[in-house]
Amino acid sequence: MDEDIDHMPSLLRLAIHFLQGRDFLKRKKFREKKALVSVTFPFNDIIFAAGAVPVFPVRMHEFTKVANLVNAVEAGTAIAGWGAATKVIEVARRFQAGKSVVKNIIIDIIGSLNEKYNELALLSESQGYGVDACYGVRGMYGMYQTKGKNLDLNLNTMYRCSAFVKYFDTLHHHVPDSYFMELPTFPPGQQTAEVLDFMISELHGVIAALEKVTGASVTQKSLLETAKLGNECRQYYREILLDIGKKDFWPCNPSSFAEILTLLSSAQIDCCSDLPRYRDDLKVLANEMQALIRQHTGMDVQKYRKVLLAPIFGGYEPEIQDIVYGLGGRTYYADWEALGYLKPITLEGDMVRNYAQHYLDISACFGCSNAQFMDSYVNLTRELGVEAVIFNQVFGCRDMTASYRYFKDRIARELDIPVTMVNFNRIGEGLEQVKTRVQALMEML
Repeated sequence: MDEDIDHMPSLLRLAIHFLQGRDFLKRKKFREKKALVSVTFPFNDIIFAAGAVPVFPVRMHEFTKVANLVNAVEAGTAIAGWGAATKVIEVARRFQAGKSVVKNIIIDIIGSLNEKYNELALLSESQGYGVDACYGVRGMYGMYQTKGKNLDLNLNTMYRCSAFVKYFDTLHHHVPDSYFMELPTFPPGQQTAEVLDFMISELHGVIAALEKVTGASVTQKSLLETAKLGNECRQYYREILLDIGKKDFWPCNPSSFAEILTLLSSAQIDCCSDLPRYRDDLKVLANEMQALIRQHTGMDVQKYRKVLLAPIFGGYEPEIQDIVYGLGGRTYYADWEALGYLKPITLEGDMVRNYAQHYLDISACFGCSNAQFMDSYVNLTRELGVEAVIFNQVFGCRDMTASYRYFKDRIARELDIPVTMVNFNRIGEGLEQVKTRVQALMEML
C-alpha cells in the first residue's frame, strides 16, 4: 500500500474528499444555503439536478482517528494543489517518522470508516433498535439517529426488503422530512408502458419534494447536465472495475486494489457530495492506473485467482480480502454493477423519461423475486470472469437468506466454479470460521 499510494496520489485525493464530508457539508448548508438530502443507495443524480447536495450520512460524522491528517492535507492542497501534496508525501518518506504516517494513510482512512460503521451499529443496538436486523440497517439507523436533524430531506427508496422499508418508517423521528420513491417490480422482460408511466409519476413526485426544499426548479437542462456528469463517473468506475480489474497486470497489489473498490463502493452513493469534483477524481485515478500499466509499474497478478465477494451492501468483513490475498487470490467488490447503478442514462429526448427508464433498469436488477435478484449476481459473476465466489450471508437479512441455494446451483451448473458462504454479523466477529471457509475455497482452486 505504501508504494501504491506513492504511484497513485489520486487515491489519497479521493479518500480525503470522502472523509472531509463533515466540514464540507457544513459549508454547503450554512454558507451556501444548500439543501442536504440523504440517500442510502446511489440515487444521487436527481438530487444534484435539483441543486441540492446528496449525502450518505456516515460522511456527516467526524473520523477522529484521521481528522488531523485529513484537515492538514485538505488545507495544504487548498493552497498549493495536489501536485504539491504529492511532493510533501515524497519528502516525508525520506524520514523515519514520515514513513510510518504515509504508509498507513489509506489503511487508516478505510479502517476509520469501518470503525465508524461498527460504532453506529452498536449505538443502534444499545438503543434497543434492530437486534434482529442486518448490520447495514443497524449502521444506517445509527447514522440518522445521530445526524438526521441536520438534513433537509431524506430520499427513501422502496427497496424490496421489508425490513428495510420498516427501517425507513422509523426515521421520521430523526429527520425533518422524508419522501418515499417506489421502484415498481415486474417479471423479467415484462416491463410495460404502464410501468414506465408509473415510474415517471414517481419521479415527478421526487422532483416536487426536492424543489420544495431547494426553492429552485428542476429543468430538462439541469437533468441533462447532471446525467452527462453522472455517466462519466459511471464510465470511469466501470473502467477501473471491468477494464483494469480484468487485466493480469495491475498498477498495485491485490490488497490495494480491493481497498480502491471499497472506497469506490462507498463514495459512489453520494459522489462525495460534489459531482464535478468526484468525476475529476475518478478520471485522474483511472488515468493514473492506466499509465502505470503502460509503464509496467505495478504487479503481475496473473497467478492470483479472481474471487468475487458479494453481496456487500448489507455489511461485510473487510479482512476477507487480505485472507484471500494471502492464499493467492484477488478480491472484487461490485454490487453497484450487479444492481444496475453503473448503467448509463440515455441523453436524447425527454430527460424525466430517461431517468425513469434508468431507475426501472435498476429495479429489474433488484428483481421481484429472489431468483431474479440473484440472476443479477450470476450475470456479474460471468461479466467479471471470476474463478470463485464468496457469498456474503448477513445475519438478520430476510432478503438474501433464501437465495443462496439458487445462486450456488446456477453458478455450479452454468459456470462450473466453486462457491462458499460466509456468515457476517459485525466487523471482526467470527473470523476463525471465515478463515476456515475461505481457505477451503482457495484450496479448491
